[in-house]
Amino acid sequence: MVALLVISNISNSSADLLILDEIGVQRGNDNEALTINTIVDNRSADGLPTGILTNLNYSELVKQLGERVIDRLKTNQAHWVEFNWPSYRSNASAA
Repeated sequence: MVALLVISNISNSSADLLILDEIGVQRGNDNEALTINTIVDNRSADGLPTGILTNLNYSELVKQLGERVIDRLKTNQAHWVEFNWPSYRSNASAA
């Protein structure tokens, strides 16, 4: 029940931009896939952009989220931007 309330609140938000962080570190179960799909689908239907932050490469992200979600994310001239520099956290912990 709590998950449905969270999905509803996020999906129906009129926030100009929603960023979903740490995509790919979930448990990978059907409930999580449905949650992300519902959020992206509802925001896409409302013409609202959704950003994704992940450590996955593009093909891994497609496998994680599925083609349908990726197609929704690519509406409104979406761009894949890869940041391939070394991890800041790795450098900070070595200091």
